[in-house]
Amino acid sequence: MTATRPLSVLHLGAGLYTPGDREHVTYAIWRELASGFGRYHVLGRSREAPADWVDGNLRVTLIGRRTEREAEFLLTQFKAVSYGRR
Repeated sequence: MTATRPLSVLHLGAGLYTPGDREHVTYAIWRELASGFGRYHVLGRSREAPADWVDGNLRVTLIGRRTEREAEFLLTQFKAVSYGRR
């Protein structure tokens, strides 16, 4: 058993994710990474509407996208600053 450290992590995901989808392989990776921390917050881009949910100590926030281009990821990182301050 891994001891949980009282640390918070902000993980920026570069991919596109479907709100509420807990079956994709990346979600399993996030759950595993989160197991050693007090709070693990993933910030990514949504394939659909913006979404936010909590699964134990894992919180997933998906920001709505405006274009199909990956360059938008660079722009949405500015939104991550407010999440990081929390």
